[in-house]
Amino acid sequence: MEPNWIFIYFSRVFITTNLLSEKLINKNIYKQNRFIASMKKRGLSGIVTVILIILLVLVAIGIIWAAIRPPIQETGDRLSGDCLTLNVEALSCTNMGNGLYDVRFMRNAGAGSLTDVKIIFYNIDDETTVVEYGSTLTELQTGLYNSGDLSSFAPTQANVVAVIQPGETPITCEIVNQPVSCLTP
Repeated sequence: MEPNWIFIYFSRVFITTNLLSEKLINKNIYKQNRFIASMKKRGLSGIVTVILIILLVLVAIGIIWAAIRPPIQETGDRLSGDCLTLNVEALSCTNMGNGLYDVRFMRNAGAGSLTDVKIIFYNIDDETTVVEYGSTLTELQTGLYNSGDLSSFAPTQANVVAVIQPGETPITCEIVNQPVSCLTP
């Protein structure tokens, strides 16, 4: 009878050991599955993070572009090549009396789309008043501006400057020539 008890004892030990090892195996499998699942979650989270960062960068670029585009575009309009090639020069300024002045000017050679000419009068205190000619000139054409009453301003010098219009708004070019003295005939 003893062999039976030994058999039962060893079979119980074997079953218990078997159950324990099965538990350990299941536990290890569970840990491995949990590790794999967490890796999958981490990988997905990384992808989502990268996509969110890219979207935030694109939004930031859009906001910055919206803020700096108008000044850049306005500066680009002002940097038209026409102002570099156009040259309008005051030839003479004559004090006709009673506050009336005649300014003779000429558009020199140079390509560009001239839309108007502004006449700038200077008084003895270096104050200025600006009037528009109201017409355009072709290359090498002269113009004559007859002023209204400027007796209260009393100009001593006059100059001219080109006006172009590459876009919607006219642009006054820089003054490139020296003013001429307003003389009495």
